[in-house]
Amino acid sequence: MISGKSSLELFEMMTENMIVQAVEESNKYAGQKNIHEFCLKIEEFKQFLGGIFYTGYHILPREKTYCENASDSGTTLVSQAMSRIRNFDIKKYLHFNDNAAIDTDRCYKVRPIYTLLNKTLHQFGVFSEHLNIDERMVRCFGRHG
Repeated sequence: MISGKSSLELFEMMTENMIVQAVEESNKYAGQKNIHEFCLKIEEFKQFLGGIFYTGYHILPREKTYCENASDSGTTLVSQAMSRIRNFDIKKYLHFNDNAAIDTDRCYKVRPIYTLLNKTLHQFGVFSEHLNIDERMVRCFGRHG
């Protein structure tokens, strides 16, 4: 099932449901905030994810630098994919779960993605007992709780 697939094909197979979930919930959240002109598409979200992954290995001092067209920053890949305003709008409205049904679960906001990831990893087999993803692997510009 997974033999002969490229890394990109495996990534898309494993994240397809998670991307759909994130796009639906982000659009719903923007609607709840009365921002009806925000409409995120799956392909656009994949470009956004690519930009996030790119920031993980091409380190720059400020987040806004990634969206500049300056030749010295070397990030024309990100700036040509989407505008800075659109990139920040996607970050602003990015959601993985509906806020209307918040419960006492501390991981409520990311629980659907966590559940889908676990289901997908079990479907393809457990690669290791101890898997960890943190801000050192994918750069985080947010605050920690």
